[in-house]
Amino acid sequence: MHRFAGFSLSAPEDWRASVSGGTLTLAAPDQKRSAMVSWWFPDEPLLGYPDIVSHRKITVAGQAALWVHSRSGGRDRISVTLDKARADKKRWHLLFEVEPGARLDRGDPILDRLLTTLTLDGLASRPKADLPQALIATSERALPSAKVAGVQQESRLAEPVELGRIWLDRVSFEVPSGWVSHHDEGLNGIVMTRPDGGAEMVVSYWPEQLPMPVSEIVSMANTMVLGEPATRLDLRMGMVHALHLFLDEPRRDGSRLNILYRTTGEPLADRLPIFELLLASLDRGLTPPKGAAIYPALIATAAADPFKGLDMSELAASRAP
Repeated sequence: MHRFAGFSLSAPEDWRASVSGGTLTLAAPDQKRSAMVSWWFPDEPLLGYPDIVSHRKITVAGQAALWVHSRSGGRDRISVTLDKARADKKRWHLLFEVEPGARLDRGDPILDRLLTTLTLDGLASRPKADLPQALIATSERALPSAKVAGVQQESRLAEPVELGRIWLDRVSFEVPSGWVSHHDEGLNGIVMTRPDGGAEMVVSYWPEQLPMPVSEIVSMANTMVLGEPATRLDLRMGMVHALHLFLDEPRRDGSRLNILYRTTGEPLADRLPIFELLLASLDRGLTPPKGAAIYPALIATAAADPFKGLDMSELAASRAP
């Protein structure tokens, strides 16, 4: 059992442990697997990158966490990050890597062991009734059924217990607990407002005739949403910070799916976990159960590119590869 910085977990006896700064590194004798564990400050989002293969919600040590499987440079990685932070706003974070060429599509039994033996100091477990319906399920042997969150199927029925899930046309998502949501026909979408009114998230279809917010853009980058290429726009307008994610491919009517996160008087990074939860809940394959909240997306005019005519040359230096 390895104990470090307020947490403990168990790795195979022949794995070597080392500490550098605030990170515990565990490595297999043959160097084919390794894990780095630390308390991480969320200064950047966990989702929205083109190298992400899949992501889902799981439960670790009684806490909700985000699981992200990524692949770049021929190497597979899985990160697990708690949703809940300590008092210093740092969140428990584990990065598991395998040798180049090895795949983690079905998880890994060693990673299962690390997660199932994890204990945390100072973070009380949430009641089971409040946890997402997700299991620690990494290796093939740990997948009891296709009901584990994140297992992709071409078509599946949303369980009636998924309270707070809303359908906007074919796209569905979960409204964060405590947030107030309403359908805004003017925005052609759903607006979700934090209880204190200091932040909003919007899922909508941006019509092609509506100009893009070019003058307030701070940076632009390529990303992925719902497995499709998308454009990320970071904006700042006085005390308002906003993040737009636009699907690159428009619908037949020319509108594009847009996910907006906006705060007033506070940095975006302070509230990214709640936005990550929204992104993780986005789905196009769920069939709404009886009584679900379903809203149509209005039909716009002929297809066109809302980015057409905008001079993005000044943003070229900030555009991520």
